[in-house]
Amino acid sequence: MTTPRPPAIPTRSLMRFGLAGMAVEMFLIGVPASVAPEWFYGWFPFGRGWAGALGAYNEHYVLDLGYVYLALGVVTAWATIQLGRDLCRAVLIASIVANAPHVIFHLFHTHALPAGDNIAQDSLLGITVVIGLALLVLTWTRPESTELPTADVLHRSVPTQPAQAESAKAEPEQGEPERATVGVAGER
Repeated sequence: MTTPRPPAIPTRSLMRFGLAGMAVEMFLIGVPASVAPEWFYGWFPFGRGWAGALGAYNEHYVLDLGYVYLALGVVTAWATIQLGRDLCRAVLIASIVANAPHVIFHLFHTHALPAGDNIAQDSLLGITVVIGLALLVLTWTRPESTELPTADVLHRSVPTQPAQAESAKAEPEQGEPERATVGVAGER
């Protein structure tokens, strides 16, 4: 008696969902910080003032933060649509590099906010790093999760059978294995 295999994880959908969530988070920070930096400093999120709790207001720094988050949001949204393996890896590594030090800073600077706000802020910042790491691992353990089919995939070379090699029109070059091209519908 064989045990049934568990259903395959829909890795492409999981990758898209994770990247889309990260892009939304980046836009939720980037848009208000770059459009209304003083509001962002004093009121983000929902009037809690997390951004303003640690240090004096500096419009330049808040704008820079907003532009960086907007840029990360744009390339993350692009990766969500394209799902190219190298693009996804680059986006995920950039997100981890940007967010890991950010969450570490806030974990060690808890004096300015009430405990509930610290827990909420650190959790939200940390989940971005955890999602980024999980998706990055997914690109190496399941590389097909981020690879769109191309003409190379649809018309790839496969080894021929000995009977097919005899009827092949062209002889393979010295030292080159015999191959046949398989089309979209299995045509030769």
